[in-house]
Amino acid sequence: MTNSVVHSDSGRTTGGSLTVCLGLGGGMVHAEVIDDGSATSLPFVRATDFDSDGGRGLLLVEAMATAWGTHHAPEAGTAVWFHLPTNETNRTDGPGSLSS
Repeated sequence: MTNSVVHSDSGRTTGGSLTVCLGLGGGMVHAEVIDDGSATSLPFVRATDFDSDGGRGLLLVEAMATAWGTHHAPEAGTAVWFHLPTNETNRTDGPGSLSS
């Protein structure tokens, strides 16, 4: 989400928007961050120095996710999505659980 605020029009313009969508199923979590996009760049993994304060957001996503990507639509903005595996054997049925 920080990348959306720093690198997109969501953080550069008044009234910028940011949407986070989460889904669970098939042994994975699907996460998607949608922002207003940028006229100057698309999301990419940046090269960083060892002592740099930032620039590791998508590097961390790439390291942890089983899959990730981006898509852009002029009317909807830019989305970065990723999949993380779940350990469904540790889930329990009952109040507050995500299983049906």
